[in-house]
Amino acid sequence: MKKTIRIILSALLLGVAAVFFCNWWISHSTEKALYDSIEAVPHRHVALVLGTSPIGRNGGPNMYFYSRIDACTALYEAGKVDRILVSQRFHNERAVFIARQKGIDAIGLNAADVNRHYGFLTRVREYFARCKVFLDLLFGVKPHFLGEPVDID
Repeated sequence: MKKTIRIILSALLLGVAAVFFCNWWISHSTEKALYDSIEAVPHRHVALVLGTSPIGRNGGPNMYFYSRIDACTALYEAGKVDRILVSQRFHNERAVFIARQKGIDAIGLNAADVNRHYGFLTRVREYFARCKVFLDLLFGVKPHFLGEPVDID
């Protein structure tokens, strides 16, 4: 019985360590490719605003959406665009990590974040989404909703 409990606890501890490692690695490896201010963003050609619904789960406005649109508008008005991912930092880290794994020289502008209470469940989901990134890369999983290629040159 004690051996079974040790195995279960060891597996649980290993799982928790893996979740934290995946999150740390993605944050650490994308740190220099993310920007918090429009002024610091180098000029590029195309901006990509990562998707989210304008209406939140509660039926009210989705603050992630509006922060991203505001950031994209500011980029456009400042004359700075190309392969720029516009989202909140936590989302940009994963998106830039994936892009770079696929050979895309992507950078990200971090849109204003929402308060911790509003984004709690999204943050929890993001921890596990980052672990899934490693599994997808390891097993060569393709995107579900890739769509037709778009030439951005």
